[in-house]
Amino acid sequence: MKIQSEVFDFDQYAALFQSHDTFHNSANTASWSGATIAQARKLLQHGDTSQVARAEKLQELFSNEYDIESPRFEMVSDVVGAFPNVPAMLANVPENMMRPVAMPAHGGEIVIVAEQFISASFDKKEYERRGAALIALVQYLQAVRPVRLVVSSSLARNSDQFDIITTLVTLPANPLDIARAGFLLSHVAAFRVFGIQRYYDIGGKSTAPWKAPESVKLEQFRKILDCENIITTPDLVSGKGQSPFKDDASAALWVQSKIDAALS
Repeated sequence: MKIQSEVFDFDQYAALFQSHDTFHNSANTASWSGATIAQARKLLQHGDTSQVARAEKLQELFSNEYDIESPRFEMVSDVVGAFPNVPAMLANVPENMMRPVAMPAHGGEIVIVAEQFISASFDKKEYERRGAALIALVQYLQAVRPVRLVVSSSLARNSDQFDIITTLVTLPANPLDIARAGFLLSHVAAFRVFGIQRYYDIGGKSTAPWKAPESVKLEQFRKILDCENIITTPDLVSGKGQSPFKDDASAALWVQSKIDAALS
């Protein structure tokens, strides 16, 4: 089994495709990929906020379910701030101002790895629900834990021969860039145009790449991201049983289970 991986921040990832000459054949079918290539490029550049309202409704539900502590604030040195640090000014230290920073109330960093994979047979509505659920989860947890959001496209040659290529894209989560996260998490073109294309760009050979096995992915994520406390999202895979994102109520239950785990 061969495993290949790469990690980008969002700007690096977006730059890969702005002048990309050709895309895989399926990317040219907008009814399947969710957008034309030109539309997908625009969304990658400017983001997508179409699922924000749904995510906000989920957050309103959880604000009634959980008693989130008010954040604790600490004063930190910076080049800008609300209060002067006179000794630092006299010493010509650039960080001579003080500003309050909210400190998470519970535990260490938690990494949320959002898998983009979706089977060809799945409707984009299910993908959108999963994205809205993830936005709600990140925004809720960042009030109580340090959060790192990573979007994953992890593909294998097929379901039996696991030559795996994984592309990880990190997004700032404190605060979350809603538009960029909205596109990568909830628009099918993020995977069906760009995720699959990146698989081919770095050596993928399968004409129909398949999802990587969960156990192998989790081990890989822990090594690459140097973190044990990882929340992963379910792949949307045909024949794998009932999806937790088949409707808004199911998506809410999934988010609630992850919040419970993070706060326990």
